Amino acid sequence: MTITEQKAFLQQYTGKAQAPAGFAQAWAEAVAALQPEVQLAPVPFANPCGVYEQLTVTYPGRTVTARVIRPAAAGRHPLLLMYHDLNRSVRGWHHMTRFLALGFGTVALEAEPYKGDWQAKPAQADFRTRYLDALAVAKAALALPWVDADCVCTFGEGFGGGLALLAACLLPGVKRCAALNPLPGDFSGLGVPGCEDIDLANFAPLCRAEVLLGSCLMDTYAPPQGQAAIYNRLTCPKQWKLYPKYIHERVNFFENQMLCFFKDGIV
Repeated sequence: MTITEQKAFLQQYTGKAQAPAGFAQAWAEAVAALQPEVQLAPVPFANPCGVYEQLTVTYPGRTVTARVIRPAAAGRHPLLLMYHDLNRSVRGWHHMTRFLALGFGTVALEAEPYKGDWQAKPAQADFRTRYLDALAVAKAALALPWVDADCVCTFGEGFGGGLALLAACLLPGVKRCAALNPLPGDFSGLGVPGCEDIDLANFAPLCRAEVLLGSCLMDTYAPPQGQAAIYNRLTCPKQWKLYPKYIHERVNFFENQMLCFFKDGIV
């Protein structure tokens, strides 16, 4: 298949996922039931522009942590919820600090990496628990006193891109979402049955945020057809950037587009 043929296929592919009956209501109730307890502890980094903290979020049966950088200036500030990929840990404090230059405070979930093959053994990746962890941290972040609830964005790469989209689909306060190579999407199209309740293609129609999605066409970890199924089911304002010669990796072109996308979205 040529690049032109691949693009033409992806632009019309909506996937084979079918949302179960009561899907949206069930997830809305799951989000409403999350009432996390929150603790903040200072992190001893010196920066005149930002305050660095560790967030601990507890909800029944789970305790998760997140990194927090908030602007040092008083008042309310835009919030960026940041999520990392499935097979790696959270990116460093320096990577997060750049968002201070845009005026954002950033909350980045620290999740345990999963090194296995998520397509072959999705149950072992425990996606539902990871979804709830991400949503619990998001709800905790939205309640922080410095957050401007009218300017909330999400960002992630790989599975982190999937979590960024998930938050944008289930939390109405999210205004903009940028996702690079999001997963998991279109399980049925990949030949993996029984995962309809965690398939991001089924969440996509719920999204009301503006979305910037980037897809690497040589990606085998997050197959482009799964990403296409997600994107083509979005009914919100959206734009899709395709990178034919990239695999599952960071794309500097997307980094630039993402920063401009968020900068333009600040109220």
